[in-house]
Amino acid sequence: MSKAMEKLKMQLWSYQKKRMSEEEMKNKPFLHTYNQKLERQVMEPSEIQVIVEDLVKPNTKNTTEVLEIRNVCRHRLITAIRCPLCGKILHLDKRWNAFLCNNGHELFRWDIVAVKYHGEIYVKG
Repeated sequence: MSKAMEKLKMQLWSYQKKRMSEEEMKNKPFLHTYNQKLERQVMEPSEIQVIVEDLVKPNTKNTTEVLEIRNVCRHRLITAIRCPLCGKILHLDKRWNAFLCNNGHELFRWDIVAVKYHGEIYVKG
């Protein structure tokens, strides 16, 4: 293979890797994706509630509390919530980009739809 072909192959590989990482970052529950004001405010996790939706049954929406917020890449990421059904602590699963709960025989995958802060609801977008 020629050097030009190898160079092109490496560029395509790096572009594909970059694109995949951007898509992963887009699906993570960063607070700034809901509202830029939420990113700048100093807040405790107990002040925030989130509206979560089950990925398997999309019509089931519940409100739950945030337990842990972590700073990642200068942005605030919700890393732990309380399960709206059983009350267990759920951590963010890196593979699904969702919060997983194994409640007996059924597996729930909770995704954050909106954030409630001081009575205001912020939807992703």
